[in-house]
Amino acid sequence: MKIPQIEPYIGNEEYRELKSCFDNKWVTEGPKTQEFQKELLKLIGAKYGVFAPNGTLALYLALKAIGVGEGHEVIVPDFTFIASATSVIMAGAKPVFIDVNRKNFQIDVNLAQSLINKRTRAIMPVHMYGTMCEMGPIMDFANTNKLKVIEDAAQAVGVKYRGKHAGTWGDIGCFSFFADKTITIGEGGFIVTNSESVYDKLLYLRNQGRKDRGTFIHPEIGYNFRITDFQSAVGLAQLRKLPRIIQLKKEILSYYLRNLSHIEGVKIFEPFVGYDWIPFRVGIMVDNADMLMEYMESKGIQTRGFFYPLHKQPAFKSIVGYQENDVSFPNSSWGYKSGVCLPTYPTLSKDEIRYICKTIKDFVHSQRSMFYKYYDLMYSEKNYEKETDFVFKVVGLGDSGKTKKIKVLEIGCGTGNHTRKILDRKKVGKLIAIDIDEKMINLAKKKLGGEKKLSIYCSEVSALGEKEFDLALALFNVVTYISKESELEEFFKAIYERLKSGGYFVFDAWNGVAAIKYPPKKKKTIYKISKGFLEVSILPQVNILDQKVDLNYQMRKSFNGAEKKSNYIINQYLWTPNQLRNIYQKVGFEQKAIRSMDEPDHEATKDDWKIIYVLVKRSEK
Repeated sequence: MKIPQIEPYIGNEEYRELKSCFDNKWVTEGPKTQEFQKELLKLIGAKYGVFAPNGTLALYLALKAIGVGEGHEVIVPDFTFIASATSVIMAGAKPVFIDVNRKNFQIDVNLAQSLINKRTRAIMPVHMYGTMCEMGPIMDFANTNKLKVIEDAAQAVGVKYRGKHAGTWGDIGCFSFFADKTITIGEGGFIVTNSESVYDKLLYLRNQGRKDRGTFIHPEIGYNFRITDFQSAVGLAQLRKLPRIIQLKKEILSYYLRNLSHIEGVKIFEPFVGYDWIPFRVGIMVDNADMLMEYMESKGIQTRGFFYPLHKQPAFKSIVGYQENDVSFPNSSWGYKSGVCLPTYPTLSKDEIRYICKTIKDFVHSQRSMFYKYYDLMYSEKNYEKETDFVFKVVGLGDSGKTKKIKVLEIGCGTGNHTRKILDRKKVGKLIAIDIDEKMINLAKKKLGGEKKLSIYCSEVSALGEKEFDLALALFNVVTYISKESELEEFFKAIYERLKSGGYFVFDAWNGVAAIKYPPKKKKTIYKISKGFLEVSILPQVNILDQKVDLNYQMRKSFNGAEKKSNYIINQYLWTPNQLRNIYQKVGFEQKAIRSMDEPDHEATKDDWKIIYVLVKRSEK
């Protein structure tokens, strides 16, 4: 199956409109263009509008019409097509880049105030991927700082918020009709405004410095930015199809959401609540975007990544400076590394969408499968017995004496390596082992399924019916997989509720302060396997702003001379000891001990990278 990235929704309707141009013998800008302009203004709800040969020139004309020129600066989002910035340079001004949000990559106006100086003339919100920026805060910011607002609405034809169309919120707005846009005329742009003076300036700029054709008197300097009736004829046919195009695109979106939203590791682009979304593209974010695109291309699916951050574009090195450092632009940089645009054109069939979704699922599974297969091999050097001995010793549950049998909950059992050692403890009468990863659970059941005092479930703690545990364990970084304080608090609560009065909870976690101070290092290990070897490189990337570390497991397997590669990324969140203490004390736990993972017999210090926490549920009086 071959699936292109885009396919224009054109047919006999466009042919008929083009034929009428030949029949009327009018090929330059004329009656068709006037009609197309009238219908567009009716759709968009603006007072005035003019055409341009393409979206880039529409932006250029708009900038000139609102007075942007030599010596001025314009705030432009770092995440957009390069034309948003090059149009500013064409106008003689300088683009100043600003980061976007991580949810839907719209401009983050909260970062804009620090960019203001005496040269700042305008701000350019870009409505990305068929939805809109939050224009209310942007307009407030612009009014406070006396800036002009030029909306790049190239991808937002038909998109509204509370009945107000994209492109009509600011001083001026620009649209594009390139082949991949919601409606197309091949090449073309449209500029809208509600200002009569701005409109008057546009008329001169686009038509050789005169308002009307047929005269050779030119009151101002202007240029030729007209289009043809051929293009407008196609546009009229496209406008009549627009309701159907919107319906089809939203059906495609709905199908993608149903099939992809529950795949672990796949995050779907989403608009702000209450905003229209006529998907220009359906974007997904995955850990191994480059590998996914390569895999999809091999299966006949044409892909496209997210935009390369403007602050890193080589073309801007001599104009606005070239920054390798992504610290000021974490979200646009993350979007480029993680984003994949899926085909979203109206003629895309359900069978094709099903094939695309299956391909993505197959890729995600293939990336995880090698990690699972060799999980035990990669962690074969870990001393599970030593860790288990420490836990039982520190909580006073050694195997000596005649203390009654205890009930233990193991959270995040993985493939069952700690489970095996817990089962060996004489005092353990019943062990419940849980994990939220079904694949891991299946491996643990295969390894330990015959144990009588063991029950293994794929479950969250909060969904577990069992209670009255003497001891709960969450080892091997379970806590650092949790990314939000609210979720961490609920996690601790669920454990607290399932412990006996005086029961213990033991967990390990990375010390966020130490992990940032002494970040994890790259590590490469080669393991011997039957008829070959497995090379595993762990490449950590510390994200201080998000307070996390991405552990990228790059695996290369050689078997009988043939090679197979796989990537698997694990996110570890860097909770500080203070954050953890505030949460578990709020829940009701008392702290009994904090030990160093490397030296369990010693109290942990601020520089210990890995820490074991021993908590106790307060005795009920």
